[in-house]
Amino acid sequence: MALIHDFILVKTDHEPPFDLFYLLMLKDEAKRDMVVHIPDDLILYIMDTMKWVCSYNPFNNEKQYGLYYHGLSLLKEDGIRTLNSIAQAWLSLFTVAPDIITLTGPYVTIEGEPDIPGEYEIITFSKNDIITRINKLVELTSKAMDSEENYMILHHGI
Repeated sequence: MALIHDFILVKTDHEPPFDLFYLLMLKDEAKRDMVVHIPDDLILYIMDTMKWVCSYNPFNNEKQYGLYYHGLSLLKEDGIRTLNSIAQAWLSLFTVAPDIITLTGPYVTIEGEPDIPGEYEIITFSKNDIITRINKLVELTSKAMDSEENYMILHHGI
């Protein structure tokens, strides 16, 4: 099973902090077109740029930068604008890639085998799949920015 990060457009009239049940309810109520699934390998590849995104811990409303990798992060207007710009930049970059995108992943070793050297993982993606996912993220953030409604984006890490 592939690891996935979800970006969910949620409408709420409340301000954080939220309890877990409220967040899960918002996630469950999100329509299919309001959720973007991004593979973990891609998130790891672009993680340095994700650290520029202002986000909030949804449980205590504490401001942070980056996405909580193993849990929930809430993006308000400032973070949504930054995420939109980052996603557009990556979208532009990936549009000039070949049909099969090959990326260098993390450095991996075999635990307990010090004599076997590690190596960088090679990750491949379909250009069309990555373009589709990132474009949907751009659309999601654009909808949040352009709407009169009170939208936030909930990032649900692995």
